Amino acid sequence: MTDGLKILDRVLGRETKRTIRDQNSLIVQLDSKLKEAEKGNLPGLLKEITSLWSEPIDVPISESIRIIDPIYGEILIEDTLVPIFLQPLVQRLSHVRQLSFSYITHPTAQHTRLAHSLGVAKTAETAVLGIFRRGHLYNGTTGETRLEVDSEEIKQLILKVKLSGILHDLGHGPFGHALDRYIGYATKVGLKDVDKKYSQSYINGILTEPIKACGFDPETISAIVGQKLQVNPLPGYDRLLGDIIDSALDADRIDYLVRDAHTTGIQVGFINPDNLLERMMPFVKDDNLSLTYDVSALPFVEHFFYARDVMYGSVYEDDSKAASEEMLISATKEFVSALKLELDEVMLLDDMSLLHLMMQTGTKSDSYYRMTQFLLGGRAFRKAFEVNFDDMKPALAETLSELMLGQDAGVAYFTESKTYSEMITNRHSTFQSRPDSVLVAFPSPNVHRKSEEQVSLLLEDRTTTSPAWKVSRIMNPVGKIIAKSRLTVRVFVSPAATQSEFDEVRSISKDIFSKSNP
Repeated sequence: MTDGLKILDRVLGRETKRTIRDQNSLIVQLDSKLKEAEKGNLPGLLKEITSLWSEPIDVPISESIRIIDPIYGEILIEDTLVPIFLQPLVQRLSHVRQLSFSYITHPTAQHTRLAHSLGVAKTAETAVLGIFRRGHLYNGTTGETRLEVDSEEIKQLILKVKLSGILHDLGHGPFGHALDRYIGYATKVGLKDVDKKYSQSYINGILTEPIKACGFDPETISAIVGQKLQVNPLPGYDRLLGDIIDSALDADRIDYLVRDAHTTGIQVGFINPDNLLERMMPFVKDDNLSLTYDVSALPFVEHFFYARDVMYGSVYEDDSKAASEEMLISATKEFVSALKLELDEVMLLDDMSLLHLMMQTGTKSDSYYRMTQFLLGGRAFRKAFEVNFDDMKPALAETLSELMLGQDAGVAYFTESKTYSEMITNRHSTFQSRPDSVLVAFPSPNVHRKSEEQVSLLLEDRTTTSPAWKVSRIMNPVGKIIAKSRLTVRVFVSPAATQSEFDEVRSISKDIFSKSNP
């Protein structure tokens, strides 16, 4: 038992598993303690907060729960899944925003990771039901055969895939993907799939007993949630479920694109999920069962990736969101370092707990305090300068590209970005004593992902599959153009800066980065 759990047990005066009533009481107590947080008592308080979410509670199997959803109308949480769904670690996701700071530009984009996870569960359920309703199975030798699965096995597969959907985002830290690069670099787990690795850790650790008690195997659920991280393919239908949850075009991506377009109002990002779900086809090759899409899905696959790229430009990498996430990373790094905190505990915080702890324990002399003030006030750093790699000094563009694509990409995102921030402030007439007034942001690691190459289409002969980009005439060239347009470096300036200070940053940045200034 960890020290944090022991603290909570002493608060409760017992050694038994908590109930839902106990959990609600502790939430009220910790909310009060948050308002009185000081640097001296922070480590103990942090353990209490993280234990609030990480300790399983006793939830007997009861009636199913019906969720009203703006996208799908109604989502059913079966009674078998309720004891897992109500675990604190799962409910924590209702306090983590799906789109981090997008609400600054899109005030209605306040939906949570839990809402998205429920949408993934519903989408995955629809996908499985459709596959078995159609009853087609394809393979590389004989073509089409029939799926022979009884109704009870289908029911169990649906429960398994819904549970995987509910738990797939379990490993997100405060503000979702905002801290991924920092956490991945600092903990050496890598810059990609940080949330998946934490999700698998939680499923195989904190939630092991609740999952087993409901009749599921934690290792199987963990493997489905992070299928792309698996060394060996999952066996049988589990591989198919893994593709539905975690592949190049899966229930996760389908839901977040539809949900994010709905809440932000960026309608060009909207897709019709049914066009894709109705064309999902199971395919067997070398005894491995995987997910493909009928070749007739090609226009909808093309639309999906186009819509996704539009959302990256309009929402996911929007200036105010990107600036706010850089501010959060900067603040969190200093906060963790100054108070010698454990990153695994920080990852278990929710959005507002992290911001409130930084506000309550900091002073005006602390950079993390000032950054948090801006974030709570909805005041993102402003973009002073942006340059595409094509317009950058060639040697600099080549160096940054090599770093970003190399084994130690964290160097580019943290060491190099800080170097250039300091280079700007050191040349600035007033920012030399205020180095936290400038933040330099490099392109997202997602720029280099080519997930569309992994989408498999079942061709008309019904024995052959092909990557979608090889069949499409537009995906590869358009994808390259869009990826190239996203290869930019942005320089952000504190909202407290005067216009003359802002203009000076722009001039210095142009001199440092642009090839027009030899």
